[in-house]
Amino acid sequence: MLEELGVTDRQETVYYALIDCPGADLDGLAGRSGLTKAAVARVLAQLHHRGLATRMAGRPARYNAITPALALEVLVRQRVERLDEVRRGIAELTQRFQNASRLGSSEDVVEIVHGDDAVHQRWLQLQRSAREVVRVFDKPPYIDPGNPAEPGMLDRGVTYRTVYDRTALDVPGKLAGIWEAFKAGEECRVATDVPLKMFIADRRMALAPLREATDLDGAIVLHASSLLDALISLFESVWARAIPLPDRDRPTAGRMPLTDLQRSLLDLLNAGLTDEAIARHLGLGYRTVQRRISELMDLFGAKTRFQLGVQTVRASIRS
Repeated sequence: MLEELGVTDRQETVYYALIDCPGADLDGLAGRSGLTKAAVARVLAQLHHRGLATRMAGRPARYNAITPALALEVLVRQRVERLDEVRRGIAELTQRFQNASRLGSSEDVVEIVHGDDAVHQRWLQLQRSAREVVRVFDKPPYIDPGNPAEPGMLDRGVTYRTVYDRTALDVPGKLAGIWEAFKAGEECRVATDVPLKMFIADRRMALAPLREATDLDGAIVLHASSLLDALISLFESVWARAIPLPDRDRPTAGRMPLTDLQRSLLDLLNAGLTDEAIARHLGLGYRTVQRRISELMDLFGAKTRFQLGVQTVRASIRS
């Protein structure tokens, strides 16, 4: 536990022995720690220097641990001060980097990353560098439809705004994954013909694959520039016309009593059947089916068939 404060394994072992056995001498500490007396003596000097141990008066020499509430708090404060210095250094280096970039060539704006592992690591790095918002265009094909970085970033207060291509909903399990992300705090919308896969971190960097494929053989990383500004404008334009997921506070099929016919309609809609096929399956007229579906959309506050389908997925996840 104390390694995060710069305390070595041996120092931690002897410190714990002092806590368990106040006033112990070298023989007692050697027996408890499994170290030689000479090694214990060296470690005690180190602990004394770091403010974790003190020697009692008298002979033979006996030692006490400094109370953790005092000693460890000092170490924590020292570590925080060093981290603050590092942060200031990062800010200075970033400013130097940006100054140099402005003086560099236009080629510095675009970076090409080659290889599956390199692209994957850069994708995660880009997201984890975000401080405010990650904008995402999401569409098939997928290597892995999940995003391991997103939950932690959402917990840190970074906003995720994702536009899913309509074809993503045909990928098995994807709709349930979208809903899980929505529940975790992602802002989700669905659009037809999302132009490309893309991740944008704040207004500083974007990543997009070199080609739409089921592997990550290469990607483009675009740094702050007028081109990146144009991609952000493209995202905002698509976002504005995309269909939002229904309000998470609306009732769902799992919390509202439905008739057998209504449940059958939801099941058939979720299975992807057309209105004509549903009418034939249920032995109803085409207009009757349309009217019943419209009633369900009103009931759940859904503006589109997609939103109504999401309600069914929500019910299955909660049940």
